[in-house]
Amino acid sequence: MKSLGVVLMLQFCSLWTFAQQKEKYQGNYRWNQFQGIAEFGYIPVGSDSMVLDGDFEFLSQSEPDSRIFEKNRVKGTYSKNIKTGRWSYRHENYQVLVEDVLDFKLDAKLKGTQINLEAGYKNGVPDGKWMFEEIFFNGQSKETRTYTDELLFKEGVLSEKLEIRFRDQERSQFIRGKFLPGGVMDGEWVLVYAQDERLISEVRNYKNGFLLGLVKRDLISDRVLEEVIFFETLEKLKQIESGSNSGFRVADQVFGLEYSDGFLGNSSKAKAQEAANAFMSQFIQNLLRYENAYLTEKGQLVRVPIHTRRMVYEFTRPQQRLIEILPNFYQELKSNAGKYLRDESFELNQNSSAAMARAFAVYRTLYQKLESLEELIQLLRTKNIQFHDISQILPNHPELFQSEVPFTFSFAQTAQQDRLEFQLKDFETGFFVGLESYLRQIGQALQKEQKIVDESLFVIRQDFELQDIEKQIAQRTASVEALYLENSENEYLLAVRKQVLEGFVGQLKSKFSGENRFEVKKDIGQRILSQYTELESAFTELLEMDTYPKQVDEAYMEEVFNPFTYSRYDQRIKPKLYDSYEELVAYYKSQLKAAETGNEVRRWIRKIRVASLRLLELKDQDTKKLERSLNKRNQISKIESLLGL
Repeated sequence: MKSLGVVLMLQFCSLWTFAQQKEKYQGNYRWNQFQGIAEFGYIPVGSDSMVLDGDFEFLSQSEPDSRIFEKNRVKGTYSKNIKTGRWSYRHENYQVLVEDVLDFKLDAKLKGTQINLEAGYKNGVPDGKWMFEEIFFNGQSKETRTYTDELLFKEGVLSEKLEIRFRDQERSQFIRGKFLPGGVMDGEWVLVYAQDERLISEVRNYKNGFLLGLVKRDLISDRVLEEVIFFETLEKLKQIESGSNSGFRVADQVFGLEYSDGFLGNSSKAKAQEAANAFMSQFIQNLLRYENAYLTEKGQLVRVPIHTRRMVYEFTRPQQRLIEILPNFYQELKSNAGKYLRDESFELNQNSSAAMARAFAVYRTLYQKLESLEELIQLLRTKNIQFHDISQILPNHPELFQSEVPFTFSFAQTAQQDRLEFQLKDFETGFFVGLESYLRQIGQALQKEQKIVDESLFVIRQDFELQDIEKQIAQRTASVEALYLENSENEYLLAVRKQVLEGFVGQLKSKFSGENRFEVKKDIGQRILSQYTELESAFTELLEMDTYPKQVDEAYMEEVFNPFTYSRYDQRIKPKLYDSYEELVAYYKSQLKAAETGNEVRRWIRKIRVASLRLLELKDQDTKKLERSLNKRNQISKIESLLGL
């Protein structure tokens, strides 16, 4: 009895101490991904940590000077950092549309949405009844687009049924379906959603989370747009019901909205599900926008409270061994192919011979082929291949494993067709055996071309100076092209880019790529670098090209006072001299825009600058004799001579 009294006293003291430690906070706080102001109870843990406990209120809103106004209000209760009981949320997103300002009054319209949530939690996960409401506001009109208070969660997943309707102007969209325990989709699901200006009715049929088929219909024309039946799934479920299934069973795990069994993301069976899945995902994203367990910090869904099921397949030890080794083998092939494609010398010298041109095309084609296998290899890497019927992958994706892969390459301005051949007979032994064989054949094809490439590049790279020139060309190409693309609206830069960079330098680079003689190749490379130097030097002057004529224009204008009208106006001084200068500069500019080399560009820039400086010198000099000699019939060379240029 005495012992029991001591225990009770210790428990009482512990509770009293716990209560004493609880504190209140009010001020700036970051909750989930939102920054705002909060008021809540907490228990201090150490010097820099705390456990949320008790009532919690939070408000965040965007900066007041922004035309996009976003606000979040949250109210609920934490029990030792875990959400519990009833919570309420309000998300508001408005856009202020300023239309006019009249007599110091702002004429503006408000447009936006408001989402209201009433949620329940048990042990930190959604549980119990939820209410969801979405209101659209535009000017003076307010419309409830969505409202339901019949959403039922159980242990973090939706339960019993999902029925929700969305009003969109005159169109009505909705989701209707039912669940088995665990949020597993079952029976008939009807989804009506907008897509490409059409209203689509999609009817899906599920059985214990397995998608059996779907039909899409245009609600306006009543035309059937698409129908997909998952015959393989139907057959397997029939075998499971009769107990005759072998090598597969229903997986213990549950999955998201995307149903898959022996097909990949780019198949017609997967794409048929995308629109309706996106429609449901958007609703779930709004519903669970404050739940970190379901969304990333950027608001992307990583988990859904709605589940499908899949089969799980048994693999033999040899198959398991291949599942382990094939991802690494694939990665080695892809890394090696990518390394060669990124090799500056290989790319720059791909036209040095027909063999090199073909090799580059082979590398590019096989790298693309390897990239097309990435999703499949990722399934092996993550072991999720166990949820796919591998016997159906080849029939569903014949484009992945072609016996002939065509490709095109160009040499000496002639396009040539070719193809790579692959044996597919090993797929008859087994899918993983066939996949390994296909990857090995890709490796052999790459190795064959690698020998040609290595030998050719070895000869090309014999001289270190040439290798250095190639590197400089690659670097300078990137920097100069970026420089001239930055100011794409400048007429002079546009002309120089087209005439010199794309024209003359492009021709030089083509010659450089096709030239095998070292001395000639070196000379072409140095000419390319020289052009880049000229273009870099000319860049700033081209940007400021119109400043020279502008200075002359301003200098040759003077303000005149008219004593009869008491007005002031600008008048051109030495008009003959100025008109001749304008004619000269107009000619120089036309030649500048037509210049085919960087040297010519610099030459015409220099002429414009010198002519402008000469006019500024002549402004305060006696030029009557010079002006008498100038007339509109003078040729450019005559004007230059008279101006001393």
